[in-house]
Amino acid sequence: MNVKLKHLSAPVVEEAYMVKWLKREGEYVKKGEPIATVETSKVFTDVKAPCEGILCILCEEYSHVNIHADIATIE
Repeated sequence: MNVKLKHLSAPVVEEAYMVKWLKREGEYVKKGEPIATVETSKVFTDVKAPCEGILCILCEEYSHVNIHADIATIE
């Protein structure tokens, strides 16, 4: 399953900053568990796993990510 970055604050925000991955590549994650922290408009938000499985990271920490972009997959 693809993990997409969703609208996190005001609808006008089109990009977020990937602050930190809370889980590592290849780590098992549970549904609803925080896997990353992103920042939009000086607001920090945790991205939660939409399902359980093995995490495959698609974007690096300290990078800018477009809203609705795939940031990871969980298999």
